[in-house]
Amino acid sequence: MADFGKAENIKPEFEALISPLAPEEYRLLTESMLKYGQREPILTWHGFIIDGHHRKKIASEHTDKITQLKYEEYAPLINASDTEVKIWMIKNQLGRRNLTLDQKVMRYAGELIKLESEAADERKKAGVKIDHELDVAQGHRAPETRDIVASVFGVGHSKIDECKHVTEDAPALIPDVLSGKTPLHTAANIAKRVKDIKDPEEKALKVQEYSTPAGKAQLRKDNKEAKEARDADSARRRQAGIDNAEVSEVKDKKQVRLEAPEVEKTEAEQEKDDALDDQINAFITIMIQDGYDIRDLEFRFNKIIRAEIIDQQKAEAIPKLNDDGSS
Repeated sequence: MADFGKAENIKPEFEALISPLAPEEYRLLTESMLKYGQREPILTWHGFIIDGHHRKKIASEHTDKITQLKYEEYAPLINASDTEVKIWMIKNQLGRRNLTLDQKVMRYAGELIKLESEAADERKKAGVKIDHELDVAQGHRAPETRDIVASVFGVGHSKIDECKHVTEDAPALIPDVLSGKTPLHTAANIAKRVKDIKDPEEKALKVQEYSTPAGKAQLRKDNKEAKEARDADSARRRQAGIDNAEVSEVKDKKQVRLEAPEVEKTEAEQEKDDALDDQINAFITIMIQDGYDIRDLEFRFNKIIRAEIIDQQKAEAIPKLNDDGSS
């Protein structure tokens, strides 16, 4: 009679963390076990399987050829909590070569963030600190759980954010990302596009629309146009050559013009003045885009200039006193 251990040594919440094998992978593993036997023991934690679910399943399907399985209690986790075991299982799954980075992040990032937070709470209650928590105790900045998880996957936190966007605003796309049909970045763009749609049915329809080849093409076109607009805006700002640090320079140029007597200008002088006007207007436009009100901006701009001119005129009108007090 085949001996595969007790049925209860499979814990559903542990088994749920195991990614299914592709049909070809499952076939190759089956052939290997039937031909060479079980090469590595099934790892357990207090009797529950934490690595080897697929091998046990294959054995149960071929009881005529596989009559016994080897189990090994995994010593490094003997004192670990359920949460810590789940974290280990996820990290162990990340070593699978058949999963793409997008698939790994989509499948496990959200779960790992939740588990890392739970593990941190458990350590806090037990008064235990690990490396980055010891650093915090010494005055260093506490890393966000998102950053800790990103380092596990070897990605930037923006990739983790993409997973969050899809999970919250376009969960219907999760199977497409896991199957490799849709890249995580594309799914996240769709999720961002529908984020502000309140009606669930309308949001679901929009997600479906953007998921079609035509929808994805439109999404790429929109993103390209948005990028070109941003690039053009940056170029315009560079062309204008004005930022907050140059406000006083522009103001001084305008003050000189206000003080100058009205004379007939040459064509070259007029072009120079027109260029200065363009420069000032460009500055005002940029400031408006940064949130300033046009009327308030022009009022303040001109008020400062007028006040300085008046002060200068007053100073010139008051006769200077000699040391003896006479004028």
